[in-house]
Amino acid sequence: MTELFGFTLPDEETCEVFYKDYHKHLSTLGKTKVDAISNFKNRSQSFFADIFSRAIISFYYQIPLSELQFSTTGKDKPVLTNQPDIFFNYSHSGKFILLGFGNHEIGVDVESERKNMIKVANRFFSEEEIEYLSSFHEKELDEAFCNLWTIKEAYLKYIGTGLTKSLCSFTVKFDKREIFLFDEDTRLSLNIKLFKLKNNFKAAICTTDNSISSEIKWISLAELEGLLQAH
Repeated sequence: MTELFGFTLPDEETCEVFYKDYHKHLSTLGKTKVDAISNFKNRSQSFFADIFSRAIISFYYQIPLSELQFSTTGKDKPVLTNQPDIFFNYSHSGKFILLGFGNHEIGVDVESERKNMIKVANRFFSEEEIEYLSSFHEKELDEAFCNLWTIKEAYLKYIGTGLTKSLCSFTVKFDKREIFLFDEDTRLSLNIKLFKLKNNFKAAICTTDNSISSEIKWISLAELEGLLQAH
C-alpha cells in the first residue's frame, strides 16, 4: 500500500529553533539544497520536507537515518540510492508538507486555490480540460482549476520530468469518484487520488500502486522531534 503522511509547519520562531537543533539530520543532498536558500519561508519548507521525509521513512522501514541516502534523478526526482525498492515523493506548499511512499513509483503534489486562473488554463491545459472547466460557475472555478493543476503536477512528478513535458499533452478526466489520465489518446494505468486539505489547499497522489491509503496521517511537531531524538 502507498502510505501518506502530512506535516504542518510551526511558527517562524519554532522553525528557527528546530532548524538549529536538527540541521545535522538533513541528508547530504538536503544540506546542500537548504543551505543555499536565503529566503526564510522557502528554507523552512525545504528543511522540514527533507527531515520529515527522512524521519518517517526511517521509522516506517526501521532503517537508521545514517543509512538513508537521498539522491535525485536527472530531472531532480528524489530517490533512495541504497534502497531501490522504496519509492517516495514529497511536496510542500504554504504550511503543508505531504509525503507519499511505498513499493511503486509515485508522484505527489500540494497546491492552494488561486483566483482568476482561467487564462492559465486556456494557455496550458488540453482542449478537453478547458471544456471541462467551462461547465463550472465562477464560484466553483477556482477549486476545479486547482484540482486539475494539482493532479497534473503530481503526474509530472510521477514521471520525473517536471514542466519539461507540456501540460496540454495529457488530459485529466473525472468519472464520478474516479480519476483517469490520458497521455495523447492512451489511458494510463495509474491510481490517482485527490485530497482536500484545510485553507483551500489540495493534495494529489499518482502511482501505479492499486492501493493508496484512504487518509493522510498527520504528524505533530512533538512526534517528529521524538523520531529524530531516537537517532
